[in-house]
Amino acid sequence: MKKFIVLAAILLFPLCWGSGQVLAADGKEHLQPVFHLLFSGTIHITPVKSLFSQNEEISVRLTNMPGNAQDWVGIYPQGAASDWGNQVGWSWANHKGTQEVTIKVDNLVPGIYEARVFFNNSFTVEATCSFLVYDSTMLLQPVFSDAGDLPELTGDQYGAMGEHPVRKISINSPWPAYADKDYLKVDLIVPADMTGKRPTVFFITGYSIYHSESYYSLLYFIASQGYNCVFVPHEQTNPDFQPDLLLTILDGVVDKFAPIIDTTRVGYVGHSEGGGLIFYLAKDRPQWGTNGRFLFSLAAWWGFNLPETGNVEYPPNTNMIVQMGDPALDTGTDPRQNIDLLLHNNIPAARKTYLYLPGDAVHPATHRLSYSSDIDIGGPGLQGGIAHFNALQQVGLLRPLESLMRYSFENDTVWKKIGLPKSGDANYNTMYTLNGITVLSTDDPLGNHEVPIPVEASLATDFLCRNHDPYGYNNPRWQMCMPCGDTDRDASWQQCQ
Repeated sequence: MKKFIVLAAILLFPLCWGSGQVLAADGKEHLQPVFHLLFSGTIHITPVKSLFSQNEEISVRLTNMPGNAQDWVGIYPQGAASDWGNQVGWSWANHKGTQEVTIKVDNLVPGIYEARVFFNNSFTVEATCSFLVYDSTMLLQPVFSDAGDLPELTGDQYGAMGEHPVRKISINSPWPAYADKDYLKVDLIVPADMTGKRPTVFFITGYSIYHSESYYSLLYFIASQGYNCVFVPHEQTNPDFQPDLLLTILDGVVDKFAPIIDTTRVGYVGHSEGGGLIFYLAKDRPQWGTNGRFLFSLAAWWGFNLPETGNVEYPPNTNMIVQMGDPALDTGTDPRQNIDLLLHNNIPAARKTYLYLPGDAVHPATHRLSYSSDIDIGGPGLQGGIAHFNALQQVGLLRPLESLMRYSFENDTVWKKIGLPKSGDANYNTMYTLNGITVLSTDDPLGNHEVPIPVEASLATDFLCRNHDPYGYNNPRWQMCMPCGDTDRDASWQQCQ
């Protein structure tokens, strides 16, 4: 009999609750629990999406709920105590098992919020999840428009726009000197239908390009594949380069958008000046990208904040593509500098590629190749609010970028041979044509005579790789230019003196 009494007490004891009560502002009585009920499963709560607008109702999904009559969910600013009155919205959640709860809110301040689960009218948190509240704009999908009437690539050919709808969030720059400048706002281009932390690509702009619309198609493409893209504008960095500037912006964005940014999987894409800046960003944030990281440099200018000579050290899982267009048309950068950035690092050849796009009369491979284009004038921007892209951009930019993202973020080895071919692959160290567009992919651009290197007279003086005029726009790695002092590609590389 005593054993039965003890056993009964053990079974009943967890069902007992304290009788202390707190009278809430709405007249609800909230019990302060002494013990929790025992359940067979763990309570889970997830938002139906990661991003809500400021006046949008918040919906969350709950699983393994006990079904008490006064179980409830509250919405709180991140870090706020769970006391009654700190919540910005709440709802009962008294169904057993799985349910979806919608909570009305009113004009929330942008930021990170938490949905918290409470049992039996208490203030003890049983489960929680984070989400973002920001005003955002739904973006229109770019349109494929090719002057040569080449067909658009399909999804099974890689490089086609993804299926995820895309939204844009604009925030003040985390760099203090930029904080009050609207033209230097940071834009987040994100998949609108995804939840939780996502791999994130940081896009660094070219010189004096302040608005994401200039790269609309490229940024949209990244988000449409299910990844976040952070567009980072900046003012002139050379010759007054400040290494902390972009790092401060990136750190601020990662902190502000923690619920959606997975820093274990990151990529760096940059154009022109930004194409050179990404090499130091990837070097100076080695703690990011432990589960996948890449660099995709588009027509890079100088490599800032790198050692003046020798190799640049990166974590061993780094993947890299350095892309250049026709040097006769892109006189704003010197291919020899891009070759330096490709070859002088610790990344093995199997993980890096020099991507040369010669273009043609219909698809000129200029310095503005990565811009979105108007089908009428061929320049950057939008036409009637719609961005356009052509076959050269799809084959030469979107396709290798998707290869890098899929391989780096998802370890999809099928994708690797598209952007990072190895010896024996059809597109390794050779010119090939895809959908009417010619591409060269090589690990050894100095040894392959298909890669043109112009005479110095054809380049703008300020952009010569070996420019080290103390009063000019200097390449801090001028000693690593190759070949040194001439244009003979067969000459052995030597440091410039």
